[in-house]
Amino acid sequence: MGSAKRLLCGALCVVAALALAGRASAGYMDVILGDSPVAYYRLGETASPVANSGTGGAALNGTLMGFVGSDLGQPGPRPAGYLGFEATNLAPRFNYNGSSERVEVGDNAALDITGALSLEAWVRLDGPTTTINQGIIAKYRSQTGSTNQRAYQLFIDNQTAPAGQGSAAMVVSDDGTFTGHTSSVLGTTNLNDGLWHHVVATYDPSTYMRIYVDGKLQSATTTGVMGSIENTAAPLWLGCQFDSSNAAYYLDGSIDEGAVYSYLLDDPDGNGSSSDSRILAHYVAAFTPSAAPTASEVLYREVFPNGTGANQAPSHAGWNAHYGSGAVAFTTSVGVSGLDGRPNDLPAINSFPASAEQVNGLFSDYNGSIGNSARMFWASEFPIDLSVYALEQAQWYQGNADVRDAFRVAVQLDGAQWYASDMSFTNPGIAGADFDTDAELKTFGFEGAEWYLLNFTPGSLLEFVGSGSPFGLPEGSFLTSFGLFSETRLGTLRFDSFELIVGPAFVIPEPSTLAVGLLGLLVCRLRRARARRRKA
Repeated sequence: MGSAKRLLCGALCVVAALALAGRASAGYMDVILGDSPVAYYRLGETASPVANSGTGGAALNGTLMGFVGSDLGQPGPRPAGYLGFEATNLAPRFNYNGSSERVEVGDNAALDITGALSLEAWVRLDGPTTTINQGIIAKYRSQTGSTNQRAYQLFIDNQTAPAGQGSAAMVVSDDGTFTGHTSSVLGTTNLNDGLWHHVVATYDPSTYMRIYVDGKLQSATTTGVMGSIENTAAPLWLGCQFDSSNAAYYLDGSIDEGAVYSYLLDDPDGNGSSSDSRILAHYVAAFTPSAAPTASEVLYREVFPNGTGANQAPSHAGWNAHYGSGAVAFTTSVGVSGLDGRPNDLPAINSFPASAEQVNGLFSDYNGSIGNSARMFWASEFPIDLSVYALEQAQWYQGNADVRDAFRVAVQLDGAQWYASDMSFTNPGIAGADFDTDAELKTFGFEGAEWYLLNFTPGSLLEFVGSGSPFGLPEGSFLTSFGLFSETRLGTLRFDSFELIVGPAFVIPEPSTLAVGLLGLLVCRLRRARARRRKA
């Protein structure tokens, strides 16, 4: 091979390497640090100090207060369900074996944020039954000797929510007092389910307050929003709020990855638009490994285990079911069926559940009393970063009882628009008792697939827009939800062992300085080679 050809080959290899490097991802910690929180506590310590990894540095390190040793170093979000974290990721479990356990950070000017503010954490509740609000991240105190030191807090609301439910909420005070000088926003999702949830609260002075849960906007208010936050002498607490002398104000649960930002995570440039929001990117980072994939793999699988031998609740393991044009949530007669699923030996590799099934079930809609309208079975528990992964296949076992019923693959991009596949899947129709042996494996390939719009808002709208020509799936940053959609329900619909197979995303990045330099060098070497041949 001539020198020019060798150089050309080498340059192409380097450019290809650059392209591959362009698909590398960052772990959750690196994504958070890239957005410059003032304070960021990973909370894996088993002894003080609790390190601050944010821009405020060691001056914002915290102290473990009141902990018994067995409540420290407990498992935090980690693989296989949370691929963006280390396999050894740890988090404290507040007030489980002990009581009045908190992390305390002394008052510091860096935490005296009076303008735009964002608070963020991963939270898992241990079933609070109190009607007292419990702190997640709070610079908010009013107790004997330290009254009216309210500034801001992200907390679990157990007062306006049904006792024991618990939802994320935020409150700020503009003068340290409460009545007439606070504004708040209350969440609506039940977080008391034993699972880890990503919660974010944002405050834009005089403009809005918002609560996000698992990457999605849950509630917001623009009414009566205070114009500033009071600068108080209160410490920053994780796991407590209002009164550290009263155990009722301490969180019953676990906290991980607590962070404080002096700007809006849902509007970083402050221009009034959420188009540059970082909240969904943070949530998805928890599910994305830091090492880019190199081959096809099953990234997600749900086998719907059933250890009771009976039909279970309508919602299971992150999956939900809705029906009709109003997208009404199922309340009965849909869920993990007591019938045997298929096959019996597939392990669950995601965290819901965390281990292989013991008794195999399936997801089944066996209620015909609500009519033969459209059905939507879906999950949003495992978002996928499409800059790291390329969608290759969806697979599942299907056993519709009526041959006229058919499933379409449904996906949601960036927490917004849904799409349903042009291709639909049915089988000859089987009786329920035969699912274990007669259900058919269905395989859907994403490459080259065409789609229709699917307008879906739970509790409001379910509409398949199948008119006109199908189209290629639009570009998106994240696959945030997925599932199966059926336009009709003439007989029982059943499926099992739903999985998503992905490969490495091959996206050639913008030409870098190095790549341009290599190409320039190649041109120069080719010209020199031609010049030498002419002289010869």
